[in-house]
Amino acid sequence: MRNHGLTLVLLLPVCFLLAACGSHDQTMYRGMAYPPTDKVQAAFQISQVPPSCLVFAQALMVTPSGFSGEDIDKAVSKEAEARGADMVLIGRSRRSEEGDTLTFHYYGPDKAYPISSWLGWQYGYEEWEQQGEWVNFGYNQWDNNTAQYDYPIIMHVAFLRCQ
Repeated sequence: MRNHGLTLVLLLPVCFLLAACGSHDQTMYRGMAYPPTDKVQAAFQISQVPPSCLVFAQALMVTPSGFSGEDIDKAVSKEAEARGADMVLIGRSRRSEEGDTLTFHYYGPDKAYPISSWLGWQYGYEEWEQQGEWVNFGYNQWDNNTAQYDYPIIMHVAFLRCQ
């Protein structure tokens, strides 16, 4: 009996450590795999997205301070192209309280779905609600090198496949 009790006492902490190691890292892309694309079109309203598009990745992007609208365009486009998107839907933006490095925090979906089933920017709410003030970022700031942000930004983005 004594050996079984000792074994249990030793295995229990190991189980907790293994469970902690298995937590989902939001910066790891685990979504649908498509061949890379070489051009991505940006949309800022759901009405700008063709009905044939599928949503296959939803993310919160964090930018470093000092990024311009042009830098944001390039960063989103590069990531979206690598994942196989041909369109991105750009959502809301806030000052980031998280960090100062370019990161994409992915929130699914497990399976691509039609844009007609879009439920809005509901993913990542726990992370989103802890951020700072709203940031004005939209069509006029996209790809604009004079739109400068002296602070890190967190932004909703969705990657779409429209072929």
